[in-house]
Amino acid sequence: MRNQSRLVNAQAQLTSGKRIMRPSDDPMGTAKVLTLKSHMAALTRYRSSAVGAQPGMQMSASALEQGGAVIGDAKSLILQGLNGTLSQEDRESLATELKLQLDQLLDVANTTLGGKRLFSGTNVSAEAYTQSGSGPDASYSYQGTEAASSVEIGNNVRTETLLSGQEAFGRFEYSGVSFAGLTGLGKGIRANEGVGFEELTLRHDSTVGAPGAGVSLANGGAENTILGAH
Repeated sequence: MRNQSRLVNAQAQLTSGKRIMRPSDDPMGTAKVLTLKSHMAALTRYRSSAVGAQPGMQMSASALEQGGAVIGDAKSLILQGLNGTLSQEDRESLATELKLQLDQLLDVANTTLGGKRLFSGTNVSAEAYTQSGSGPDASYSYQGTEAASSVEIGNNVRTETLLSGQEAFGRFEYSGVSFAGLTGLGKGIRANEGVGFEELTLRHDSTVGAPGAGVSLANGGAENTILGAH
């Protein structure tokens, strides 16, 4: 009966392809099996996350390439506008074209896939950038989060799959040129007012004064230093 039981068990193992049919057959082996199954389930989940992130990454890469092309076209228009021979009508025409390029770049920044904004960080339901105002007074603000979208690809291991809009389109926020204090410098009225290059040297011979009593520059004055009252 014992041999017959072993034969039946062996046949069951051959049929199922499994050495352990019941936990009682091999308790230690059963524990290893359960651990391996848990690892396999986790690997399947990580793979599924990685595969699911690929369409968004491909779409965002395409959008960034498109945005780069738009910026290149805008740069070309700006360089054309630096030509001093252009009339006011020509400049207005270039400005209109530049506005169209800016609108196109806004569309790129708000690219969607499956109803989700690719460049809004983790706030995928909101537009990455919104426009307020119109014409010369138009301004753009980022509505997403600074944190980029990411997926888990391992145990406590995450990798970013998309750039946030702030990283992709708004890392640098330039403002108009500003000269504060009595510097003797000022910005021109027209883009082509200056020709060539000039070198500006900041001179600081020495610093006089003591902590608490005020500090000022020596051998210079408010008219001769771009530091002004500082």
